Amino acid sequence: HKAVVQGEAFGVIRGSRFLRDGAGNRIIGADGFPLADPVKGVIGNPIPDFVVKMNNSTSWKMFTLNLDWEWKKGGDVWNGTQAVLDYYGRSENSARLRGTTGYVFEGVRQDGHPNTQPVRFYDEGRPVTDNRWTRYGHGGIAEEYIEKGDHLRLNNIGLSCKLKMKKYLKSMTLTAYVHNLMIWTAYDGADPDRLLQDQPGTQGLDFFNIPTAKTFGFNMSIQF
Repeated sequence: HKAVVQGEAFGVIRGSRFLRDGAGNRIIGADGFPLADPVKGVIGNPIPDFVVKMNNSTSWKMFTLNLDWEWKKGGDVWNGTQAVLDYYGRSENSARLRGTTGYVFEGVRQDGHPNTQPVRFYDEGRPVTDNRWTRYGHGGIAEEYIEKGDHLRLNNIGLSCKLKMKKYLKSMTLTAYVHNLMIWTAYDGADPDRLLQDQPGTQGLDFFNIPTAKTFGFNMSIQF
């Protein structure tokens, strides 16, 4: 959830996290898996470092092509969709790593010594609730699903044709356009900019958010 926390940026993301020692090392349990911190804390800041918007226009004879770009750098996003898909074993990530064996989590044991205990992500001989993705519950450890929301988006593209008229009309301009044509991002979810259930103040929370729709249209303007 989003929260107002003293000393932090406005609207930071709070959620579950791994238990760590004073040096920031994850503490590993007796079974070789990281332990969950019983106290939730700040795990991300959804406010981007900067947002740059650009407009490009080029004309040739009666035609004009307009492009509107948006570059957003920074800003954290909690990918709750990925967390639930992992929990149910329906994600590409869980399918690819399900057979992992001999994996050693980086961190320290509860006695302070470095962890050296190998684990299997999915052990058929143990209850399903003990595997890598279900042991932490339906939403997993929220800290593990924080991703960067950096992206470059082509917001609008429009092609206009201006026709010169006679008598009663001076000119007529016909424009075909597309909104939200494409986005380039390393974010694993649908769209790092979407709001949770389209509610204001939910930037940075992705829980089965619907991808931003593409809009196609046509305009006609007449100048007398």
